Amino acid sequence: MKKFIVFIILINTLSIFSQRDKMILPNGFGREIQFSNTFITPLFSVYLNKNKELYFEDKKLNFEQLGDTIFKYRNLIKPDLVISTIIQFYGDKNLSYRDVENVKDQLISASMLRFMYRTDNIEDVSKGFFVRLGKATYPKKDKPLTKNALKKIGIGKNSIDEVEDELYNFNFEKVKTLLKRFNYKEIYFIKNGKIKIGKEKFSSEEINKVFDLLKETEFVFLNTSPKTSYKDYLRNLILLSNLYKENKKRFALIEITNRLKQRMNKKNFILSK
Repeated sequence: MKKFIVFIILINTLSIFSQRDKMILPNGFGREIQFSNTFITPLFSVYLNKNKELYFEDKKLNFEQLGDTIFKYRNLIKPDLVISTIIQFYGDKNLSYRDVENVKDQLISASMLRFMYRTDNIEDVSKGFFVRLGKATYPKKDKPLTKNALKKIGIGKNSIDEVEDELYNFNFEKVKTLLKRFNYKEIYFIKNGKIKIGKEKFSSEEINKVFDLLKETEFVFLNTSPKTSYKDYLRNLILLSNLYKENKKRFALIEITNRLKQRMNKKNFILSK
C-alpha cells in the first residue's frame, strides 16, 4: 500500500513539472532580478499554465483557494521576514491578462506586497520583473502594514498611496478631491498590444511617444482591456518602466482592476479630467 501511495505522489509530481516545463514565459526585455547575499528572502512560487491550471509550489488549486493557501503559509514564516517575502509568478505568455489579474487579486487579499513576473527562461532565476502589488477589491485577511513596517522594506507611503487607498475603498468623492492636487494621466492597454491615451493609440514600437506624453505626470492610472494578452501587458509595462529608469524618473502607477472598474461604472465615476 505504501509503495502504491508513493507511486501516485511521484506521478503527480512528474505531471506538475511536465506542465511547468511546457510553459512559455513572456519576454523580459533584458530585465533581471538581483538578490541580496546578506539577507534572507523567502520565496513562494505560483504557476499558471496556458490551460489556466493553477499551482502553488506543487499544489494544484482553484483560483478561490489561492489567497487562503498563501496566507496560511505566510503565517508560518518568521514575522520579521513576512514583509520581505516575494511571490514569483510563472505565467504562460499566451494567457489573458485578466487571468493574471485574478491571481494578483488573490495574493493581495493574503496581504502580499512583493511580486515578481518570471520571464524568458523558466530555469533562469535571474530573469524577471519586480513590482509592488497594489490594492484589490477583495477584503484582506490581515491588518494593513504600518508605515514603519513598509519603510523597513523600502516601501514608503505617500499622498499617491492615499489616492489608491481611497479609490479601492470606493470613496470616490474623496478621490475627486485628492486628484485636484495632482498632474496625472489615464492610459489603456488594449487589444493587439496597443496603448491608448485619450483618443490616440500607439503600438509598442511607439513607446517613446507614450513616454513623452507621460513623463511630466506625477502618476498614471492604468486600465487593461479584457482582450489584452499577458505577454502584451508585460511588454508594454516593462518597456515603459525601462524608459522611466533610463530617464531617472519614478514610474508611479495605480492599476484599475476589472472589479474596481465595474464598481466605478456603476457609480458613473470617471478619472479623466
